[in-house]
Amino acid sequence: MDFLGLFFGVFDFVKFLVLLTIVSFVLYKFLTPLKDKLVKRFSLNWIKSSLAMNFISIFVVLFIFYLYFIFVGVALAVPQGEGLDFDLWENILLVLIGTVRIIVATIILSLVLLFFEFVASITISYQDKKKYSKTIKEFIGVLVACAIFLILFLFVFNWVALGLFIYIFYGGVSSLPLLVII
Repeated sequence: MDFLGLFFGVFDFVKFLVLLTIVSFVLYKFLTPLKDKLVKRFSLNWIKSSLAMNFISIFVVLFIFYLYFIFVGVALAVPQGEGLDFDLWENILLVLIGTVRIIVATIILSLVLLFFEFVASITISYQDKKKYSKTIKEFIGVLVACAIFLILFLFVFNWVALGLFIYIFYGGVSSLPLLVII
């Protein structure tokens, strides 16, 4: 590998890190007051409130994506005949089965996200003696957590996104339509 390729690889990593950090920091600032309300209302500790907020936010996002693709599939499907098309109850059953898979995936993703929140929290509390503002400390904490996430996601667990997609959308299908077995 030449020096130029290494430079542009690191440059692309830093660009992606900055974009992910900004989005994550905005979500952090938006969801922290909601998590604090959850703590006050149900008297939860940090771990339980973080897991609950992670579960709710991830479930909503995954369920909206799932419903979007279901509606697009129904809208663009070519009619096959009266006996072959799904009726309303079969479509509802498909959504309910997909919801169970989304709940399982959401539980796993919530636990994984809890690790990165813990890393960000440790980084923020490590900077208590520094004379930065609280916002800069939180941004640095989110930056460190996002850097660890990207390193793990891009270089170690790069198969997770496709596996999660296949599990949610094709979890009940015995042979996947997109995979060719040779």
